[in-house]
Amino acid sequence: MSNRGLHSPSGCALCGTTPIRHTTDRIFLTLQSMTVQDTKQNRNLFSKIKHSLQAGHKHSRSFSALDSLQASRQHPPNGSQLISKFPVYNPYGINNRHSYSVQLASPSLDGTTDSPVMLPYPIDSPRDHVPQPFQNEIEDLDQMYEIVGSGSFLGSGGSSTIRKLQRRTDKKLAALKVFNVFKDEAPGSYYRRVAHEYIITKSLAHVHVITVYELVRLPPILSRNWGMVMEYYPHDLYNILRQPHWQAISLGEKLCYFKQLVFGLYHLHLHDIVHLDLKPGNILLEHGVLKITDFGCGDYGHVRPGRFESGVRMCDKILGTPPFQSPEVTMLRNAKGHYDPFKADCWSLGMMLFSIVKGRVPFKEAQRLDKDYADYEHESRWYKDLNPSFVHNDANKVPNRGPLAHELPHGQLTRLFWRLCDPVPATRMTMKEVFASDYFQKIAMCFKEVTHGDGVSILDETGTVIESSGLGVVAEVHDVHLAIGCRIEKHLHDI
Repeated sequence: MSNRGLHSPSGCALCGTTPIRHTTDRIFLTLQSMTVQDTKQNRNLFSKIKHSLQAGHKHSRSFSALDSLQASRQHPPNGSQLISKFPVYNPYGINNRHSYSVQLASPSLDGTTDSPVMLPYPIDSPRDHVPQPFQNEIEDLDQMYEIVGSGSFLGSGGSSTIRKLQRRTDKKLAALKVFNVFKDEAPGSYYRRVAHEYIITKSLAHVHVITVYELVRLPPILSRNWGMVMEYYPHDLYNILRQPHWQAISLGEKLCYFKQLVFGLYHLHLHDIVHLDLKPGNILLEHGVLKITDFGCGDYGHVRPGRFESGVRMCDKILGTPPFQSPEVTMLRNAKGHYDPFKADCWSLGMMLFSIVKGRVPFKEAQRLDKDYADYEHESRWYKDLNPSFVHNDANKVPNRGPLAHELPHGQLTRLFWRLCDPVPATRMTMKEVFASDYFQKIAMCFKEVTHGDGVSILDETGTVIESSGLGVVAEVHDVHLAIGCRIEKHLHDI
């Protein structure tokens, strides 16, 4: 689906107007198609879901109105100082506009679709589509979890719906990502797509990556699809950045968020995974700990997964969200081509740095039709021509001309942003160069980081364990350890 229109609140998946009655009618029709025994077993569950849908419907309408009000208060017109606002996101990556070549069903307020597409019976077991190391102990959601009665609906987008769950045994909360079926998508394609995202996410066990528990079949009364059970987090970075008190938070704490993000992305690249949709809406937080989520665009970065010597697997799909989407990705809208996915992630990282420090984005899209980006691209090209050592990470070269040369509070921050968001991928800063940066090394940590040893074990999509030499490719071990070593004893702002 195209990424156009992302900046309009009207594009939010929570702003539809489909009545809740239509949803319950569809569920009644589903019940009628079941056997009498199935109906009796699911009657109690249906009652809970109907209640939660109604609660979610009311919540969504109030959220939409509140969101618009807060946006107008927090981003008042301010002349040239206001470059652009954030687009509207939802937590868990549910409002992504991934570049799939098929149309999506139109989402309604309750998390269903106007024309729902369902998998045909019998629904395959996830165990049949993932290798043994990724298989669950359970196959069906209701073996271990139940829908939280009130307020279970967390949000909806074209590709998925998020609901709140609780584990039956200890009542621990979890999040359920229900994967929608695209129009004209064959069951086999659906199973492969969902299994691919699950395998990638499951293989990335790390403090800054969301934890996935199971891939399960869902009860027919809920959705004739698959769902992924994962950690529940109440906050995403996008909504935190929009809070009025964000500007009052110290630069040190903001940079600690950024440094956590760098370590999270470093872990991905270390395990040969590219994200390709880094943005505030795909970062979850609780008690100051940052978690990267939504690997719907994610993929292996090399031709042979985990084998860094096999060459980078170039990408030719339009993935991600402007302006966190790099210019070489944006150009694919008008011409065929391909790009290095690791370099695309580095662009997104630079945009995240600006967003975290300033609480907004510098421009709407990385294309020349956007005047703010065109001005920045011109100044970047001019400065690099005048100072060739800038692209070789000369710390003494700090951009000093153009609006984006004076936005950030420190010259070395400006240099880091300009290097990561170099419009030319060939000269863009790499992760290895980020860790080698003296300024980055000195950013004080407020969270204890740990790393693996020199050997890195990677599970590829077949479940095969690969001993990779990727550590030195992503960053020098010495530089990584130095970046960890600079800490301060301080608590992050309590969210």
